[in-house]
Amino acid sequence: MPVPWATAAQSEKPTPISGYTGSEMAFATLRKWIDTCDRKHACRPQSSSLLPARVLCIRDTGRIFLHCTKPGETGSYACLSHCWGAYQPLRTTTANIASHQSAIHEDALPPVFLQAISVAARLHIPYLWIDSLCIIQDSESDWQMQSALMVDIYANSIITISAALATCDLDALFVRSPQYNQFIPLEAGASLGISARATLKHGTGTSLPLLSRAWVLQERLLSPRVVHFTWEELIWECMEQTTCECGCIRSLWSPNFVPFDKNLLFDKILRHDSKMESKERWYRLVEEYSRLQLTLDRDRLPAISGAARRLSEFTGYTYLAGLWKETLISDLLWERKSRFAIRQLDLIPSWSWAKLGCEVEFDRSMSMQELATVITASCDSSGHDAFGEVTGGRIQLSTVVQPPSAVIAGAKTNDENASFQIASDNYSDKDTGSLCARMAIRRQVYATESDDEDISSGI
Repeated sequence: MPVPWATAAQSEKPTPISGYTGSEMAFATLRKWIDTCDRKHACRPQSSSLLPARVLCIRDTGRIFLHCTKPGETGSYACLSHCWGAYQPLRTTTANIASHQSAIHEDALPPVFLQAISVAARLHIPYLWIDSLCIIQDSESDWQMQSALMVDIYANSIITISAALATCDLDALFVRSPQYNQFIPLEAGASLGISARATLKHGTGTSLPLLSRAWVLQERLLSPRVVHFTWEELIWECMEQTTCECGCIRSLWSPNFVPFDKNLLFDKILRHDSKMESKERWYRLVEEYSRLQLTLDRDRLPAISGAARRLSEFTGYTYLAGLWKETLISDLLWERKSRFAIRQLDLIPSWSWAKLGCEVEFDRSMSMQELATVITASCDSSGHDAFGEVTGGRIQLSTVVQPPSAVIAGAKTNDENASFQIASDNYSDKDTGSLCARMAIRRQVYATESDDEDISSGI
């Protein structure tokens, strides 16, 4: 007879949680996860990797200091993923870097930093990378250089410590779980040893502020292993396993209750992708990224640059402000999900999804034949990183236009100049990128007997 409640999956074995994420019980579980990954998973990192340019040295917790590494220096380190918040109590600047290289006093460290150091030390990891301390925050050149290295910084770490619950560095990393989340013996079932607890939420919705931040997406995807400190328990993510203290998690959900795909940039999978699979992988990544939050508009492209660089390493594609030259025609077929007024970001080309500060999606629903040819396509980078900020871009397509009565973007038009208005980027009612792509792709619902006018359009 079927039971009226959801049954656990075969791998789900409810177990007691530690009740405090800083406890020895919680860390015993964390060490077990690390050991399992080291012994059984292909995602296990090397025991010693090339160190970032700067790391916090925590070998001796009595003296914590900023270590500037030598070229080629190797070692093992952890990374911290955290919400900065409106106020940053401790940063490295040109004015204090010399002092930080000498020592950083414990009483100057905010709770998230101090407890992250404790995590690394208890795991016997000698170095910790924290972006706000290991990048010179008032140096544009250092920021450009280090942000271009995010792929290697996170990918080479032993583990990334996720302060998932903290809204800023002044919050705590370690917390006690509510009593109702811990097993309580039932009087009625005392003789049978029956206990009960409330169902754990596992970070669904907006309960974990860090996971709503755009920068954090690539940090999670590039890190081989992540441990999330949540308000209920520890949650583990590596490329081959997602688990938790209670044993019942199926996915650590992203905002809007969308399951998260941790292995989206796993190199063992990327190297076997077809062109179609690589394209679909990027679309899923952009759709996930576009619904996350940024403090600064200028970070729209840099915050996903590490993910783009990783994909480029396997495809060899040319990056164009969030799109790829080799799949440009179909990449242009994006559209915004919101129909409310939205802000447009400066300097980013109008044909890129990154131009709009809103959630976007790609149209995969139609059978299509590409009719356009890419003549030229390029972007102007603001620095040396081709995957970072841009100051403009241009594409030139050779394509056909529909007759005036054709359906364009789902609406009929009797304006004989409509197609050319779209091509010259003057059409303001709809998203330019989507319209350009629709002009360049023959949909099966279109009449095609008059598709005989070839034009070259600069957008």
